[in-house]
Amino acid sequence: MSDFTILVIDDNDDCNKLVKFILKHDTDWQILTATNGKEGIILAKIHQPEIILLDIAMPEMDGIEVYKTLKSSSNTRSIPVIFFTAMPMLNYTLARQIGKNVAIIVKPFNIMTLADRINKISIESQKHKFTKLLD
Repeated sequence: MSDFTILVIDDNDDCNKLVKFILKHDTDWQILTATNGKEGIILAKIHQPEIILLDIAMPEMDGIEVYKTLKSSSNTRSIPVIFFTAMPMLNYTLARQIGKNVAIIVKPFNIMTLADRINKISIESQKHKFTKLLD
């Protein structure tokens, strides 16, 4: 089993199950799922995943609020987050609210390339960490 862990936070349990099924089939990653933001934050703090796939439109605590909470905590701020949304135009709104470029995977997503996209974004986020360390 891989040491790479991904946390999927989405209020749609069917979507969580589908993502977990696809990634289990295509990778040897450990996949954790949460059906709301509060549960996702707890799992992120406990398990320290390598990357988080985060739905934006959730009741009670939306994805932007979850993101800000994760980034304000010293033990979760360095975990890369990929926003997961059915609203592709949100990248501009997210960039304004978060203040930087954001990674987004749009629903419906291509099941054949989901693992590759997550992996590429993870690699890119690691490059940015190294760049910040060198500056």
